[in-house]
Amino acid sequence: MQLTVKELWRYPVKSMQGERLASAEVSKGGVRFDRGWAVRDDEARTIRGAKFLGELMQCSARYLSDQVADNGLVPHARITFPNGMEINTDDIRIHAELSELVGRHVTLWPLRPASDEDHYRINKLETGDIMSEVRKMFALKDDEPLDLSQFPPDLVRELTTFVVPPGTYFDALPINILTEASMRHLQTLLPDSKIDVRRFRPNILLSDDAGTTGLLEEQWLGKSLQFGAVGIDVVMRCPRCVMVTREQEELPRDTSIMRTLVRDLNQCISVYGQIKVDGALHVGQDVRVH
Repeated sequence: MQLTVKELWRYPVKSMQGERLASAEVSKGGVRFDRGWAVRDDEARTIRGAKFLGELMQCSARYLSDQVADNGLVPHARITFPNGMEINTDDIRIHAELSELVGRHVTLWPLRPASDEDHYRINKLETGDIMSEVRKMFALKDDEPLDLSQFPPDLVRELTTFVVPPGTYFDALPINILTEASMRHLQTLLPDSKIDVRRFRPNILLSDDAGTTGLLEEQWLGKSLQFGAVGIDVVMRCPRCVMVTREQEELPRDTSIMRTLVRDLNQCISVYGQIKVDGALHVGQDVRVH
C-alpha cells in the first residue's frame, strides 16, 4: 500500500478553522506555529476552546507572515468572523468582537512561556468537578463510559491541573494524523452525515492507493512514520470530543457523529504522534511505516 501526504493543516488560533499548507516545518513542538493563539475566559481565568465556546469554530484564522511578532513566540494572524468581518490579532477590537460572538468576556492570547503556569492552569471548572468537566468536554451521556486508558499517565496528571500542556495550546500531543481510510469507514457508519476532514482537525491527512476502509492508523501504534527525513512516532489514538459535531462553514451541527464514535469506535479517530526527527513535510510526499 502506498501512503501519501494529501493535506497539511495548521490552526493559528485554537478551536478556529485552520489553513491548508503546501509544506510545513515540523519539530518537537509540532507544525511550526500551530495553535499559536487561544481564547481565555476572563471571569474563569482559564483557556477555553470550542468544547465550551462552540461559536469559535465558525471563525477562521490565517497567519499574516511566518515572522515572529512582538509577542515573542508566534506571528500575528487575521481572524475572519462568521459575518465576514476580518480583524487582526494586534487590533485592540479583537477582544470585544470575540466576547460579543461567544457571549462572555474573553481575551485573545498568544502562546506564553511554559513557566507561566497560571496562564495554563484550570482556575475554574464549568461543572464544579474535574470528572464532570471531562465528561462534558467529551459529550458523554450518563450511561456512556469514560475511557482515558490510552493517555500516558503523566499526561493525565498534567491535564488535571492545566487546560493544556504548559507552553502549548494543544489538547494533548503536538501532531495529529488522520487517514482517508478512517473517514471512509466512518462514512459507511453514517451514510447521511457529511464526513469532512475539517471536523477532525488533523495536521496531516494521508491518502492510500488501495481504497482501504478501516481505522488504518490504529495499526501504527508504537510504530514510526517516515516522511523523507522526518520521523514521527505514533503514540496514541485520539479520543474525540464535542467539537466534531459543531457547525462550521457549510458543515451542519451533527450530534450523530459523536454517538457513533462512542458506540462503534471507542470514541477515537486518528492518532497522536511525537516528532522524532525534525524537518519539512510537503503535500504529495510518500510515507513509510516501520
